[in-house]
Amino acid sequence: MAKQLYDYWFVQFDFPNDEGKPYKSSGGEMVWNEKLKRNIPKGWSARRVFDFIEPFQRGISYTSKDLVGKGGTPMINLACFDKTGEYRSGELKFFSGEKSREVHPNDMLIATTDLTRNADIIGTPILVPKEYDEYVFSMDLAQLRLNDEYGELYLYYSLKFDAYRKYIKPFASGTNVLHLDLKGVENYLIPSPPEELLRKFDRLIGNIKSEQSSLDCEQIQLTKQRDELLPLLMNGQVSVNYDLA
Repeated sequence: MAKQLYDYWFVQFDFPNDEGKPYKSSGGEMVWNEKLKRNIPKGWSARRVFDFIEPFQRGISYTSKDLVGKGGTPMINLACFDKTGEYRSGELKFFSGEKSREVHPNDMLIATTDLTRNADIIGTPILVPKEYDEYVFSMDLAQLRLNDEYGELYLYYSLKFDAYRKYIKPFASGTNVLHLDLKGVENYLIPSPPEELLRKFDRLIGNIKSEQSSLDCEQIQLTKQRDELLPLLMNGQVSVNYDLA
């Protein structure tokens, strides 16, 4: 739903106008933008991702000695990126070294390294889940932080669409392992909507993503309980009793 709303508002440009009607479909004025090579709503401009963000923060380098059991700090790593472009649960590592480059739920990370054959995840963003309050992240990732209060979810979905996926792949180089030149991300051009529209989109989609993240965390906890109980049930250490009364 969130991606569909982004498409409706910022690709088709049918966001609500002052009367609550779809802007473009209701005759809203469109103007040719030479940088984007397309028509965009009057009053909008073209801006680079660089103009929206703070300098990238790279993740931490680590060795196998730095990894421990569940007692360490959860570390988001490349395996947490699914080929579909979403966060993949169950792939966290746990880090015992000095904490740096900390991130928190809803922060945005992008993959700067890719081991897939078709560069499926290079440059892809994910949002940090709610499973833990605090994380570190590996050297294969970079944190993308907005330099303004509004627009993070607009930027997040701008980096999810096919146009960006096609654009960013040539900025990855390597044979077996691809490494991303972050200048490619910084120089990607996107339409720049008015702040009021960004604020409205962040509010609507933020509620959806928050609910989704809560449901994902609940599913993770239920899966953990299942995996812990199933072996005990199978070897008879515990049993399921039914109250027939």
